[in-house]
Amino acid sequence: MNRMICAWAVLAALGAGQAVPQWWTGGFEAAFAEAKRRNVPILVGFVMDNEEANDRLVSTLYKDPEFVKLTATCVAMVAAREVHPPLPGAKTVTCSRFLGMPCSVHRSIEEAARAHIFGTKTVQTPYHVVLLPDGTSAGAVEDVQPTPAYVDVVRLAQKQLGPSMTAEQFKVADGALRRAKAALDAAEIADAVSALAEVDKIAKGTPFGKEAATTMEAVLAKGRAAIDDAKKLDAGGDTAAALRSLAALRADYKGTPVADEARKADLALRKTKAGQAAAAQLAKEERAAPILDKAREAEAKKDFPKAAREYARAVGIAPGSPLAAAARARLEAFRADVDVAKLVADALSNFDADEALRAIDGLPKADRAAITAALKAIVETWPQSPAAEKAKALLEKGG
Repeated sequence: MNRMICAWAVLAALGAGQAVPQWWTGGFEAAFAEAKRRNVPILVGFVMDNEEANDRLVSTLYKDPEFVKLTATCVAMVAAREVHPPLPGAKTVTCSRFLGMPCSVHRSIEEAARAHIFGTKTVQTPYHVVLLPDGTSAGAVEDVQPTPAYVDVVRLAQKQLGPSMTAEQFKVADGALRRAKAALDAAEIADAVSALAEVDKIAKGTPFGKEAATTMEAVLAKGRAAIDDAKKLDAGGDTAAALRSLAALRADYKGTPVADEARKADLALRKTKAGQAAAAQLAKEERAAPILDKAREAEAKKDFPKAAREYARAVGIAPGSPLAAAARARLEAFRADVDVAKLVADALSNFDADEALRAIDGLPKADRAAITAALKAIVETWPQSPAAEKAKALLEKGG
């Protein structure tokens, strides 16, 4: 962006108790692009030096806090053809009469604005013109008038345009939209939704807000496609994966129509037999998730015995889940590391016994002989394990 106010000049003015207008310091044509994006009028002030009315206006109106506040709500430009002494002590050349810009800025604006507004006609200064973003005139204030006269003409122009943004609001909204687009490209949907909500809060109803709405439609389209994919997972027999996807969508798209659509799809799935079974599996995963986190924390601290126990617990709670697969993978990694395997030998032994006990659930219920043999094998192979105690109890009950 070309809109810059030299911080050192502003601080110098404020240190002297002087209010500083937020003058546009880019080119005249670039001001229209700025006005369009913010949906605000353009205020052009034509002034000159060494004339009583002009000097009085610069020393009073341009330092009036109400006028300074007004310049933040529009694109305000000062048009003056004279060259002024540079501000003393400044690190870069800046105008001592109109702070925040070198004289080349207000001189180039004067030339371009005069040609655009008056052509070859002359203008009696001071003279302030209000333009709409399309370049048409929306009013003017001649000579030196009380501050409310300038405020009123800008506000009347703003009523024609509708909702708008101040320069600071636009900066925030523009940054949020950029973050949203980057998040969308990176498939970080929750971040994109959050950033777009921020834009909507600031820019709703403005042309810029409409641009953000287009991006939101792209985000919502991705969400609806993901809901369709979840339904396909269910149709393919992986209802648990479908429910996981829908739960993630509800979280990522919170506060949007997609979240409501995902919730309805989730409720519909849970009414089916497959959905009820999958929901029970997901409930187990929710119970196992914090245990898996504890295991990872213990492993990070190199407390391998505790990590192994917690990984084994996670598998036991949600044995058929992706979470359990991740826990199993870590246990097998421990087993493959000779030094770690020695530290976790008891935990691995108990885990193997538990796995063997869980495997019995896959045997036909009518095959009593196979079940009994498997239970006895557990007792004999891992006699000190908790699984062996459970196997003994089952054998006493007749398998």
